[in-house]
Amino acid sequence: MLRPDGYVKVLDFGLASTEQPLAPGLGHDSGAQTIPAMTTPGTILGTVSYMSPEQTRGQKLDARSDLWSLGVVLYEMLTGQRPFQGESAPDILVAILDREPQPLSQSISNPPNEAVELEQLLARLLAKSREDRYTSASQLAADLKRLHHRLELDGERAASVNIESATLIKVPTPTAEPRAAALAKTETQPHSLETQSDRNEPVTKELAVVARLSRATIVLVVFLFVALIATASWFLFQQKAPVTTPPATTILLPERSFSYWLTVQRMRDGKPDRAEFQSSGRDFYESGWWFRFNFVSPQSGYLYLINEGPAEGGISYWLMFPMPSVNEALAKIESRQTMTTGWFTFTKDTGDEKIWAIWSANTISELEEIKADVLNPIEQGEIRNPQQRDTVRRLLTSLSQLKSEAEEDRTKQQTVVKGRGDNLIHLVELRHH
Repeated sequence: MLRPDGYVKVLDFGLASTEQPLAPGLGHDSGAQTIPAMTTPGTILGTVSYMSPEQTRGQKLDARSDLWSLGVVLYEMLTGQRPFQGESAPDILVAILDREPQPLSQSISNPPNEAVELEQLLARLLAKSREDRYTSASQLAADLKRLHHRLELDGERAASVNIESATLIKVPTPTAEPRAAALAKTETQPHSLETQSDRNEPVTKELAVVARLSRATIVLVVFLFVALIATASWFLFQQKAPVTTPPATTILLPERSFSYWLTVQRMRDGKPDRAEFQSSGRDFYESGWWFRFNFVSPQSGYLYLINEGPAEGGISYWLMFPMPSVNEALAKIESRQTMTTGWFTFTKDTGDEKIWAIWSANTISELEEIKADVLNPIEQGEIRNPQQRDTVRRLLTSLSQLKSEAEEDRTKQQTVVKGRGDNLIHLVELRHH
């Protein structure tokens, strides 16, 4: 907050906190091990207008999320309005995720010459993808200092031009007096005369000062100060105990859910034995039996099924869905559309068969790229490339941090999975002997 007298007040650290010691009563200087206080996945804490896209989705946050919020503050300081607006909290969330802020040239009357550079700086701060933002506050501070230096140089150039113009201002000449009267006035009042430059000096100084006080310069100085204060506050909070803070706004993300079940065919001597039966996936299955995976959801989205199993020197992955024989190898599933895979066989190796079901509101680019390489007669869905295996492993590790709940519906012989956010993941473990 910028006070009318020029002082800056840093207010409302409602979500700021220090690391909590594991052992009660031990301070930070005792060497006790600490763990970070994490926000529950699927919930949003904070002031909606200043949230980053990843924060609105309830994802894990880092320093780049704070830089987004700082970018919102800079935009508001420059224009007097917030970059993402709406009549309600959900409307603001949509604006943050899908819309771009109004350009400075349309939001500021008489924008400075450096408006283009300011817009580039803001565009980097308010990039939807955190990968496109500044990686640290020090990078932002360096760009702000460079821009501030240019503004100062432009102000000095403008001041020098105004000084030259001021010296050309003519003071009105009074009506000419007789030479004798002028000489008499000179003799009687020798110290009352002013030179032309003396009369113009106050005007010159005022113009020079005004030239330096551009709105953009003031804002950048204040914002740089706020950025440094925020950085210093971070280190300060590492040393001090947390203070009582007002409750933050909590917004729940839209719920996503899906149901799955197995169609199982018993096999004996390589031939079907009795009729197929439906299973919620929590029964025991015998080696050699066949099964299909069935899926349905009230929302539309993109489904990926990945089979995880042991392999020489690590873990193997198979892409079970999408597949060429079903849904034209597309991951897109419409709402209420029942998807059924082809037949799979329980191997002779006993134990648990792991199938990762990923239900996403958007396509997952990493899996789409892998799909293009493995859906062919040679690989038949097996992910053999070591780099692609690492990509899948990192993706599963990241998504596994999301919170979900699974409940068996014994009446329908189905399992229902629920969660909040754009991505929903569930590990299906099929036990066979």
